[in-house]
Amino acid sequence: MRRIFVSFLILVMLVFGSVFGYKYWLLNQDWREEYAYAKGVDAFIHTFPYFLNSALRYKWSHSSGEINRGPSEAINQFWHAPNVSHPRTYQDGGMPTRDALYSVAWVWVGDEPTVIELPAFKNDRYYSVQIAGFDSDNFAYITRRERGEGNGQFVITPPKWEGTLTNHLEFIAQAPTSWIFIILRVGLDPDDVQDLNEAKLLQMSANITSLSGEQLSNEYPNLAILGELGENFLQQDMADFLKQVIRQDPLLYWRVVNQAMTVNGLSPQDHKRLSDWADIGVGPGLNIDDFDESIRSGLSRSVLNSIMIMRDYVKESYGSKIVNGWSYPISSTGRSGHAGHYLNRAALQSMTGVVAHDSEEAMYILVNRDSEGKPINGKHQYQVTFAAGQLPDVSEFWSITAYDNTGNLVVNDYERYSLNEVITPLDYSEDGQLVLKFGGSEDEDSANWLPLPKKDMTLVLRAYGPGPDIVSQKWAPPPVVRLQ
Repeated sequence: MRRIFVSFLILVMLVFGSVFGYKYWLLNQDWREEYAYAKGVDAFIHTFPYFLNSALRYKWSHSSGEINRGPSEAINQFWHAPNVSHPRTYQDGGMPTRDALYSVAWVWVGDEPTVIELPAFKNDRYYSVQIAGFDSDNFAYITRRERGEGNGQFVITPPKWEGTLTNHLEFIAQAPTSWIFIILRVGLDPDDVQDLNEAKLLQMSANITSLSGEQLSNEYPNLAILGELGENFLQQDMADFLKQVIRQDPLLYWRVVNQAMTVNGLSPQDHKRLSDWADIGVGPGLNIDDFDESIRSGLSRSVLNSIMIMRDYVKESYGSKIVNGWSYPISSTGRSGHAGHYLNRAALQSMTGVVAHDSEEAMYILVNRDSEGKPINGKHQYQVTFAAGQLPDVSEFWSITAYDNTGNLVVNDYERYSLNEVITPLDYSEDGQLVLKFGGSEDEDSANWLPLPKKDMTLVLRAYGPGPDIVSQKWAPPPVVRLQ
């Protein structure tokens, strides 16, 4: 008994010694560093889109070439993708679609209105022009749902602009920030050469000009202060760039954010937080290098932990509703900043998707675990079975695409990255049932099979022109069942 008592006493002393030792360590920390760290995590979640967009705008402003095979020279003019997204030419994340041709542009609207010129999109061809502020929140659309076939000149005005427009111009919205992001999608069948060429002609007919009719300059000063890491970024994807920032210069994050807020301005909903961050050096016109080492140390620590928070949020808490393992996005996705859900804005709209559609335009439903709760991995084979009459209700079309954990497509030997009935007609059983298979080994001639790499993957079901049951998140996608 005595030995037991002595052992217990030693254990108690060790436990209490550890607790009090930790508390003593905490009490002796520089309060300024801990204060800056705590506020830094909050500020990071709020400001992440300003960093990511600054970095992408910098990269996409450079000329195309071997070091930059994705978007290029996309400042105040459209960069038109020559083909649908492919993993050999694009690795900047954002879960790019395989259902349409992209055209993207970063546009300065701080001085005068911007005019977006569109051709007529006839024969029910899908198109959408998604327009977001520098905070990644959408603030306007030009789509078939709202504007029919397009074929017009549509105007975005500067923040607080009070001018007048002539009758042939259609006012769309006032920009919340001086820099905005415009992304045009033109639906197509990439396996049909004639359809691909028609889509490209429509894509190339879209244009961006000033209100005076002049072509805007594709050069603009003060795009971003990325230093040597910026030069490296031209040869990297976004995930590698973020890792390098964390390892080599986490304070670069805050320098870029401060510069973005100074040059670009903030959306109205973000202004209210500036007074909270001023004493840690975060805000327009501020320089963190003017603050003491303790503040800078706390801010440096906050960068890694904030990214881990966002990563885990995406992995574990993607949606507001999970049905059969599939996660619907939080209803505010697309405009989460307006709804005050800044973690969702940072992690899903920005880090995962750069921007995200409003649910009325397109609903993205994700799954990364099978029906048993295990990660989906291409070394196994899976099956998704749609009963007759249970297909997604859409006015346009739907598809399923596979991505890795960085939000990128992964090269496979079959050059097949999505299932889309518009592109490749799927095979139905006689009773109207649709069985889709993913990963493992399968007959490559099967239209219903999508190869997956032997790594953890996410499947994204895109519903374009979703019906009311999808928008309200009542429709239940079938579970992903592992076969082998």
